[in-house]
Amino acid sequence: MTVDPSTQSISWPWRSIWHLPQNWFGPETAPKTRFILFGGDRCGKSILLDVLTQYGQVVCDRNLLARRCCFPLWHLHRQAGRAQADLYGFQLSSQDVLVGQRLREPSQFLQLLHQQGYRILHLHRQDMMRHAVALLKAQQHFTRSTLKRQPIAIVPDALLRQLAQLEKQRLEETAILATVPHLRITYESDLLDPNLHGRTVQRLSDFFEADWPQQPAPGLRLVHQQIADLIANYDEVHQAVAQSDYAYVLSPRSMKLAI
Repeated sequence: MTVDPSTQSISWPWRSIWHLPQNWFGPETAPKTRFILFGGDRCGKSILLDVLTQYGQVVCDRNLLARRCCFPLWHLHRQAGRAQADLYGFQLSSQDVLVGQRLREPSQFLQLLHQQGYRILHLHRQDMMRHAVALLKAQQHFTRSTLKRQPIAIVPDALLRQLAQLEKQRLEETAILATVPHLRITYESDLLDPNLHGRTVQRLSDFFEADWPQQPAPGLRLVHQQIADLIANYDEVHQAVAQSDYAYVLSPRSMKLAI
Protein backbone atom coordinates (compact mmCIF):
# COMPACT_ATOMS: atom_id res chain seq x y z
CA MET A 1 0.00 0.00 0.00
CA THR A 2 1.33 3.42 -0.93
CA VAL A 3 1.59 5.72 2.07
CA ASP A 4 0.09 9.17 1.76
CA PRO A 5 3.00 11.58 2.35
CA SER A 6 0.75 13.74 4.51
CA THR A 7 0.38 10.85 6.98
CA GLN A 8 3.97 9.66 7.18
CA SER A 9 4.35 11.13 10.67
CA ILE A 10 1.30 9.14 11.83
CA SER A 11 2.02 5.60 12.94
CA TRP A 12 -0.06 2.49 12.63
CA PRO A 13 -2.91 1.94 13.53
CA TRP A 14 -3.88 5.59 12.99
CA ARG A 15 -2.37 5.67 9.49
CA SER A 16 -4.19 2.50 8.45
CA ILE A 17 -7.50 4.01 9.58
CA TRP A 18 -6.78 7.04 7.38
CA HIS A 19 -7.08 4.87 4.27
CA LEU A 20 -10.58 3.67 5.07
CA PRO A 21 -13.38 5.24 3.00
CA GLN A 22 -14.42 8.62 4.35
CA ASN A 23 -18.06 7.56 4.68
CA TRP A 24 -16.95 4.76 7.02
CA PHE A 25 -16.66 7.41 9.73
CA GLY A 26 -20.24 8.57 9.37
CA PRO A 27 -22.47 10.74 7.20
CA GLU A 28 -20.85 13.03 4.69
CA THR A 29 -23.17 15.85 5.72
CA ALA A 30 -20.94 17.05 8.55
CA PRO A 31 -20.52 20.85 8.76
CA LYS A 32 -17.67 22.17 6.64
CA THR A 33 -16.20 24.15 9.53
CA ARG A 34 -15.27 21.79 12.34
CA PHE A 35 -13.16 22.56 15.35
CA ILE A 36 -11.81 21.16 18.59
CA LEU A 37 -11.69 23.22 21.77
CA PHE A 38 -8.63 21.72 23.42
CA GLY A 39 -8.04 22.66 27.03
CA GLY A 40 -9.50 22.56 30.52
CA ASP A 41 -12.48 24.22 32.11
CA ARG A 42 -12.83 27.95 32.83
CA CYS A 43 -10.64 29.00 29.90
CA GLY A 44 -13.21 31.11 28.06
CA LYS A 45 -15.13 28.47 26.13
CA SER A 46 -18.49 30.21 26.57
CA ILE A 47 -17.11 33.55 25.42
CA LEU A 48 -15.49 31.98 22.36
CA LEU A 49 -18.70 30.19 21.40
CA ASP A 50 -20.61 33.47 21.74
CA VAL A 51 -18.12 35.04 19.32
CA LEU A 52 -18.48 32.18 16.83
CA THR A 53 -22.28 32.36 17.03
CA GLN A 54 -22.11 35.69 15.20
CA TYR A 55 -21.08 33.74 12.07
CA GLY A 56 -23.59 30.93 12.00
CA GLN A 57 -25.32 28.30 14.06
CA VAL A 58 -22.83 26.61 16.36
CA VAL A 59 -23.02 23.19 18.01
CA CYS A 60 -20.28 22.26 20.47
CA ASP A 61 -20.43 18.90 22.22
CA ARG A 62 -18.70 18.09 25.47
CA ASN A 63 -17.53 14.91 27.17
CA LEU A 64 -17.54 12.91 23.93
CA LEU A 65 -14.32 11.14 24.85
CA ALA A 66 -14.45 11.35 28.64
CA ARG A 67 -15.26 7.63 28.75
CA ARG A 68 -13.45 4.88 26.90
CA CYS A 69 -14.90 3.97 23.51
CA CYS A 70 -13.62 1.35 21.10
CA PHE A 71 -13.74 3.53 17.98
CA PRO A 72 -13.21 7.17 19.02
CA LEU A 73 -12.75 8.44 15.45
CA TRP A 74 -15.96 6.85 14.27
CA HIS A 75 -17.77 8.18 17.33
CA LEU A 76 -16.58 11.75 16.68
CA HIS A 77 -17.43 11.75 12.98
CA ARG A 78 -20.81 10.24 13.70
CA GLN A 79 -21.60 13.09 16.10
CA ALA A 80 -20.42 15.65 13.53
CA GLY A 81 -22.65 14.09 10.88
CA ARG A 82 -25.67 14.50 13.13
CA ALA A 83 -25.02 18.19 13.82
CA GLN A 84 -27.43 20.55 12.13
CA ALA A 85 -25.14 23.56 12.28
CA ASP A 86 -22.85 25.81 10.28
CA LEU A 87 -19.97 25.25 12.69
CA TYR A 88 -19.48 22.07 14.69
CA GLY A 89 -16.98 21.43 17.42
CA PHE A 90 -16.35 19.45 20.56
CA GLN A 91 -14.41 19.96 23.75
CA LEU A 92 -11.35 17.84 24.38
CA SER A 93 -8.93 17.79 27.30
CA SER A 94 -5.62 16.09 27.96
CA GLN A 95 -7.48 13.94 30.50
CA ASP A 96 -9.87 12.74 27.78
CA VAL A 97 -7.11 11.37 25.56
CA LEU A 98 -4.70 10.19 28.26
CA VAL A 99 -7.13 8.80 30.84
CA GLY A 100 -10.51 8.52 29.15
CA GLN A 101 -9.22 6.90 25.92
CA ARG A 102 -5.83 5.77 27.29
CA LEU A 103 -4.14 6.73 24.04
CA ARG A 104 -0.41 6.10 23.85
CA GLU A 105 -0.02 8.53 20.96
CA PRO A 106 -2.43 11.41 21.64
CA SER A 107 -0.49 13.76 19.34
CA GLN A 108 -0.99 11.45 16.39
CA PHE A 109 -4.67 11.13 17.20
CA LEU A 110 -5.01 14.92 16.98
CA GLN A 111 -2.90 15.04 13.82
CA LEU A 112 -5.31 12.63 12.18
CA LEU A 113 -8.31 14.71 13.26
CA HIS A 114 -6.60 17.78 11.83
CA GLN A 115 -6.09 16.05 8.50
CA GLN A 116 -9.73 14.97 8.57
CA GLY A 117 -10.69 18.65 8.59
CA TYR A 118 -10.85 19.58 12.25
CA ARG A 119 -9.16 22.81 13.33
CA ILE A 120 -7.73 22.75 16.83
CA LEU A 121 -8.15 25.75 19.10
CA HIS A 122 -6.02 25.61 22.23
CA LEU A 123 -7.79 27.46 25.03
CA HIS A 124 -5.23 28.82 27.47
CA ARG A 125 -5.06 31.10 30.51
CA GLN A 126 -1.87 32.96 31.34
CA ASP A 127 -2.76 33.67 34.97
CA MET A 128 -2.69 30.29 36.70
CA MET A 129 -3.62 31.75 40.09
CA ARG A 130 -6.85 33.28 38.78
CA HIS A 131 -7.54 30.13 36.80
CA ALA A 132 -7.29 28.00 39.95
CA VAL A 133 -9.53 30.41 41.88
CA ALA A 134 -12.10 30.35 39.07
CA LEU A 135 -12.20 26.54 39.14
CA LEU A 136 -12.66 26.48 42.91
CA LYS A 137 -15.41 29.09 42.74
CA ALA A 138 -17.22 27.09 40.07
CA GLN A 139 -17.24 24.06 42.38
CA GLN A 140 -19.17 26.00 45.03
CA HIS A 141 -22.35 26.21 42.92
CA PHE A 142 -22.87 29.96 43.06
CA THR A 143 -25.14 31.75 40.65
CA ARG A 144 -23.43 33.51 37.74
CA SER A 145 -23.83 36.97 39.27
CA THR A 146 -22.43 35.77 42.60
CA LEU A 147 -19.52 34.09 40.87
CA LYS A 148 -18.48 37.41 39.38
CA ARG A 149 -18.99 39.71 42.35
CA GLN A 150 -18.80 37.96 45.70
CA PRO A 151 -15.42 37.03 47.22
CA ILE A 152 -15.25 33.52 48.62
CA ALA A 153 -13.20 31.80 51.30
CA ILE A 154 -10.74 29.32 49.85
CA VAL A 155 -9.03 26.47 51.70
CA PRO A 156 -5.29 27.00 51.02
CA ASP A 157 -4.58 23.28 50.63
CA ALA A 158 -7.38 22.98 48.09
CA LEU A 159 -5.87 25.85 46.10
CA LEU A 160 -2.41 24.24 46.16
CA ARG A 161 -3.87 20.96 44.90
CA GLN A 162 -5.65 22.85 42.12
CA LEU A 163 -2.44 24.62 41.14
CA ALA A 164 -0.60 21.29 41.00
CA GLN A 165 -3.32 19.87 38.76
CA LEU A 166 -3.19 22.90 36.46
CA GLU A 167 0.59 22.69 36.18
CA LYS A 168 0.34 19.02 35.22
CA GLN A 169 -2.42 19.81 32.72
CA ARG A 170 -0.35 22.55 31.07
CA LEU A 171 2.65 20.25 30.65
CA GLU A 172 0.44 17.57 29.11
CA GLU A 173 -1.18 20.03 26.70
CA THR A 174 2.18 21.41 25.61
CA ALA A 175 3.53 17.93 24.93
CA ILE A 176 0.43 16.78 23.04
CA LEU A 177 0.25 19.85 20.80
CA ALA A 178 3.99 20.14 20.13
CA THR A 179 3.69 18.66 16.63
CA VAL A 180 0.01 19.41 15.94
CA PRO A 181 -1.14 22.47 13.94
CA HIS A 182 -3.29 24.61 16.21
CA LEU A 183 -4.27 28.15 17.13
CA ARG A 184 -3.78 29.29 20.72
CA ILE A 185 -6.61 31.40 22.10
CA THR A 186 -5.54 33.12 25.32
CA TYR A 187 -8.27 34.12 27.73
CA GLU A 188 -6.66 37.34 28.93
CA SER A 189 -5.65 38.79 25.56
CA ASP A 190 -8.20 37.25 23.16
CA LEU A 191 -11.45 36.78 25.07
CA LEU A 192 -11.70 38.78 28.28
CA ASP A 193 -12.04 42.24 26.70
CA PRO A 194 -15.05 42.37 24.32
CA ASN A 195 -13.60 45.49 22.71
CA LEU A 196 -10.78 43.33 21.31
CA HIS A 197 -12.93 40.55 19.91
CA GLY A 198 -12.55 41.98 16.40
CA ARG A 199 -8.88 41.03 16.45
CA THR A 200 -9.75 37.57 17.75
CA VAL A 201 -12.30 37.12 14.96
CA GLN A 202 -9.65 38.03 12.38
CA ARG A 203 -7.31 35.37 13.77
CA LEU A 204 -10.10 32.78 13.74
CA SER A 205 -11.15 33.76 10.23
CA ASP A 206 -7.61 33.31 8.94
CA PHE A 207 -7.23 29.99 10.76
CA PHE A 208 -10.52 28.61 9.45
CA GLU A 209 -9.83 30.07 5.99
CA ALA A 210 -13.18 31.83 6.22
CA ASP A 211 -14.25 35.30 5.15
CA TRP A 212 -15.91 36.60 8.27
CA PRO A 213 -16.82 40.30 8.39
CA GLN A 214 -15.65 42.38 11.30
CA GLN A 215 -18.24 43.27 13.93
CA PRO A 216 -18.19 46.74 15.50
CA ALA A 217 -16.57 46.96 18.93
CA PRO A 218 -19.19 47.27 21.70
CA GLY A 219 -17.31 50.10 23.40
CA LEU A 220 -17.78 48.66 26.87
CA ARG A 221 -16.22 50.41 29.84
CA LEU A 222 -13.74 48.31 31.82
CA VAL A 223 -12.86 48.25 35.49
CA HIS A 224 -9.84 46.70 37.20
CA GLN A 225 -10.16 43.94 39.76
CA GLN A 226 -7.36 42.80 42.05
CA ILE A 227 -6.92 39.12 42.89
CA ALA A 228 -7.43 40.06 46.55
CA ASP A 229 -10.98 41.15 45.66
CA LEU A 230 -11.86 37.58 44.72
CA ILE A 231 -10.75 35.82 47.91
CA ALA A 232 -12.25 36.59 51.31
CA ASN A 233 -9.26 35.12 53.21
CA TYR A 234 -6.64 36.44 50.80
CA ASP A 235 -3.88 37.00 53.39
CA GLU A 236 -4.08 33.37 54.53
CA VAL A 237 -4.10 32.09 50.95
CA HIS A 238 -1.27 34.39 49.89
CA GLN A 239 0.95 33.17 52.72
CA ALA A 240 0.32 29.51 51.90
CA VAL A 241 1.07 29.98 48.19
CA ALA A 242 4.13 32.15 48.86
CA GLN A 243 5.65 29.33 50.95
CA SER A 244 4.93 26.67 48.33
CA ASP A 245 6.43 25.63 45.01
CA TYR A 246 3.81 27.81 43.32
CA ALA A 247 4.95 31.17 44.67
CA TYR A 248 5.64 32.19 41.07
CA VAL A 249 1.91 32.42 40.31
CA LEU A 250 1.44 35.31 42.75
CA SER A 251 1.13 38.58 40.91
CA PRO A 252 -0.10 42.04 41.88
CA ARG A 253 -1.55 42.56 38.41
CA SER A 254 -5.19 43.54 38.15
CA MET A 255 -7.59 42.13 35.61
CA LYS A 256 -9.93 44.18 33.44
CA LEU A 257 -13.62 43.38 33.69
CA ALA A 258 -16.37 44.64 31.41
CA ILE A 259 -19.31 46.32 33.14
